[in-house]
Formats: sequence, structure tokens, C-alpha cells
Amino acid sequence: MRDRLSDNEWEEVRNCKVQSAEQPVSCDFTPTEANYYRIEAQILDTKGNTQRSSIQVEARVNRQPKVDVVEPTERVHLELICGSNEVEIGEKIRCRVKNFLGDSPMLVTIERASVIDEWLVRLDPKNPFFEFEVQEHYEPHFELSVLSQTPLSEATNPDNSRFRIATKRFTLDNPRLKPLEIKVSSNRDSLTPRDRVRLSISAGRNRDRPNQ
Repeated sequence: MRDRLSDNEWEEVRNCKVQSAEQPVSCDFTPTEANYYRIEAQILDTKGNTQRSSIQVEARVNRQPKVDVVEPTERVHLELICGSNEVEIGEKIRCRVKNFLGDSPMLVTIERASVIDEWLVRLDPKNPFFEFEVQEHYEPHFELSVLSQTPLSEATNPDNSRFRIATKRFTLDNPRLKPLEIKVSSNRDSLTPRDRVRLSISAGRNRDRPNQ
């Protein structure tokens, strides 16, 4: 291993020999200064041919102070409690949120393949509820998502901010979206080619008056 003294000169700073194997082998080296280093490797194959490879890396000094991140001893999840999963258009849904972070506004989104509705809500710690009305374009199903984040200020490090997300899936009870029940019957149990047959077809509520 060599480090560069100038644009045209390299100096050897480390040399080690290892036995090749099926699993990777290593040769440890810790740079003592910021510089460019060229790593060279050479090996003889089973036929005695020399194989060479090299790579150049740069060692730099990290001047940013180390920040100790305190990990929570117990993972706390955001909870979203909204009652029944089956709702109707125009129905008002009341949801309770537990374990939200601070008093920052919470983002609420209605999603399906993408976000179809969104708004902000600020919860009262003593009464952490919010309400919304089910709109027609939410059908046939949708997912309610809430995002709670720690309050940000000028002194807050964005890298240390925390957030929690909770979701709940809803389906709409809409008769128009229910499968149409169709029944087909014939006046014969067996048929041969060119036979005539009478079919009776009934659908949904009109089963008492079949079409023939």
C-alpha cells in the first residue's frame, strides 16, 4: 500500500502477505494522515500467471463533532382508533390518536393508489380527537393515515427529529358496488348438437320474473 507524496511520487507505507482462499481475506491498514492512497494487489493463479489490480482511495479528516443519539429504550407506536372499518358516504368519522408527539400540527391524509385528500389538525392533549366526513370520491375503499412529528425550532437539529405514523383502512358500504347476483337455468338436463334449449336468466331482485 502506498501514499502519494506529490503528483508523481508514491511511497510504500504498508506491505502484507495473505494466503488466498475461497472466502475473502483481508489486510488491515489505518491511515495516519489525510492523503491519497493507492492499494495494489498481486496474486499468482494456478498456472503461475501474475494477476494485478489497484484502486485509489482518499483519507479525509471528519471535522464535524460527534453527536450522540439517544435511542429510546422502548419503542412507542402511534395509535389510531376510529371504530368500525365499514363506513358510508356522508358519515362523520371520529378518531382518537394516542402517543402523538408534542403539539405540532398533525398531517392527515386519505389515500388509495395516491393521496386523494389531506389536511392539518392540531390535537388537544386532553381531548385528542379529530373528525372528518366520508366523501363520495373516497369509494370503494380508502386508507386513513396520520403523521405526527416532534416540534421544530431554530435550535432543533433536523437530523434528530422524530416522527410516528399510523394508518387505518376503511371500506364503503355502497349497494352500487356489490356484485350482481345472476342465476341461469335451462329446461333440459342434457343436450346434443343442434338441440334447441330454453334458458331462464334472473339477476338481483328480479329473480321472480326471469327473462327467457
